[in-house]
Amino acid sequence: MFLSIIIPAYNVEKYVERCVYSILNQKVEECEIIIVDDGSTDRTLSICKDFEGYYANVKVFHKENGGLSSARNFGLDIAVGKYIMFVDSDDFLIDNSLKCIIKDLIYDPCDIWTGRVKTITDEGITKDKVEYTLKRGKYSIDFYAKYCIKHRKMIEFCAQYFVYDREFIKNNELKFRCGIIHEDELWTSKVLLSAKTIFVSDMYFYMHYTRMGSIMHSNNKEKSAYSYLIVCLELKDILAQDHIEKYRDNLINDRIATYFLLAALQSNCKFVEFSKIGRLFPLKASRSFTNTIKSILYAISPMGYCAFYKKYKIQSKKIK
Repeated sequence: MFLSIIIPAYNVEKYVERCVYSILNQKVEECEIIIVDDGSTDRTLSICKDFEGYYANVKVFHKENGGLSSARNFGLDIAVGKYIMFVDSDDFLIDNSLKCIIKDLIYDPCDIWTGRVKTITDEGITKDKVEYTLKRGKYSIDFYAKYCIKHRKMIEFCAQYFVYDREFIKNNELKFRCGIIHEDELWTSKVLLSAKTIFVSDMYFYMHYTRMGSIMHSNNKEKSAYSYLIVCLELKDILAQDHIEKYRDNLINDRIATYFLLAALQSNCKFVEFSKIGRLFPLKASRSFTNTIKSILYAISPMGYCAFYKKYKIQSKKIK
């Protein structure tokens, strides 16, 4: 089996058919589709079981609800493909993309593969989410990290936006962190710190659907903030333990500053961890001009930074 596509599914009866058909309609051989139903209470499991009955390469598993990380880890444990891909059940793949991905991986094997991504709304409005300006081809991860630093706004740390060599995942014991809602930021950071090579494609392959009921649109700001704090501290520990190449170190450190400042804004610095970590934490991690300015403001006054930034954001929205 060349490719295993893992689809975690939870209460997505309105979207899961579109997702699965976007893969099946590409008629790619040597591809297994692993659907992990994470304790759905609607018709999701029934719909997926229908696919399993008609298509030999579709495998459906049902487990108690444990969250996105738990479902992805479940899929990783049973996948047999040489390469692994994650597709969220409300997203879908762009036509004819799989054949191109497989062709790239056959002729230029690498630890991870990535390409361009679009978003789509309920109204059918699409826009670029990830758009690389790099020439199509295979690069070292350190070169890729250098590129990411230069074009920071174009990079998204989402697990679905990459394809992974399964042996690479296994050898580096990579798993998704359960119990947090920003598991992708932690996962992708660990992947980039461990990988050696990446193939960057100029092809649009993934359509990310933005819906109000998704996890990322949850109003639970406290859980989001605490999850960001966990990501920051775990990544900081990793960077302290190992010798990391310059550009990877800079990339991940700057992400740590970004996540910490987001956590401060979302929680208004209410957690005791903020005082324990100290005001200089984001400034020491920051590697970009924008984060450095924000971190200086935070170092002067954490509460003042939060108040200033929120006021500025509100005024910007009013102007628009």
